[in-house]
Amino acid sequence: ERTNHALGFMKGAYDDYIAARVLLNKDYCLQGAILASTAIEKSFKAIVAIKGASVKFIHMNKLEKLKEVVAKVGYNVLF
Repeated sequence: ERTNHALGFMKGAYDDYIAARVLLNKDYCLQGAILASTAIEKSFKAIVAIKGASVKFIHMNKLEKLKEVVAKVGYNVLF
């Protein structure tokens, strides 16, 4: 199950990355930056999901909660 979550995050991250590149190349800087940020967040969540943590509904604006989840799986090196 956690592998499926991680793969889902990675697919979403890749899609967001491609869309961000297109937008940035067409000078839609704000939209491209937002999607690039989303791609990074999803990539981070994929790493944490592989370690067994559930981060589906935790976003980067709740960094303290995210740190707690990462600490529980013993992967503090990310911070």
